[in-house]
Amino acid sequence: MYVVAQHQIKDPDIAFPRGEKLIQGEGAPEGARVLQFYPSRDASAVSCLWEAESADHVQAHVDAVLGDSSVNACFEVDADQAFAERPSGCQHPPPRSRGTAMGTRENVALIQQAYLAVAQGEIPRLIRMMAEDVAIHLPGPEEIPFAGIYRGHEGAGQFFLDLASNATVEQLEPTQYIADGDSVAVLGHERLTARETGLTRDTDWVMVWTVEDGQITALREFHQTAAIAQAFTSRDP
Repeated sequence: MYVVAQHQIKDPDIAFPRGEKLIQGEGAPEGARVLQFYPSRDASAVSCLWEAESADHVQAHVDAVLGDSSVNACFEVDADQAFAERPSGCQHPPPRSRGTAMGTRENVALIQQAYLAVAQGEIPRLIRMMAEDVAIHLPGPEEIPFAGIYRGHEGAGQFFLDLASNATVEQLEPTQYIADGDSVAVLGHERLTARETGLTRDTDWVMVWTVEDGQITALREFHQTAAIAQAFTSRDP
């Protein structure tokens, strides 16, 4: 039979890493597997379609895995009334494996949470997603006050402090996620205003994140540094 599991996410930082175990089938009841996975953009809700022997089996399994990070409700699908067509734009599911530390889908979900934390101004939550020896590298000329290499939680905090002290980021919009192994490359756009000059620049960027064992271990940012540097060195006429 088919079972729909609906999840109201209470703690995304905990729920999504645990949810990867559900997607990978770790400890699942015999014959139970996730067929479809639909997270909301704000990470507050997830709906999944399962194939399983009963809704009770899925309910017990997801409750045990997710714990209090999510409120879950499962129900059997009326297969005689239901219909399905694969939505365009949705990716194919990742290969199922047992005993692997992480999957690309989980890595992408973690990085999406990282951008959500930035958008909500919750930098401490973002830093908690990072490994203690995390390295943040933003190559650029000395005219960009926050360019350089920052290491560890203290360094990560200093990076965001340097950024906030020298610029206002009015828009930070990820537009595409590309995952391969432990790496997640994100393409996006930003609007940044230099505090000293008042100049604003709209630029595109690529950020490459490294995720190991559920934690961010590295971030390399590639910006249109000439345009950004000009915002800090020029002035409006």
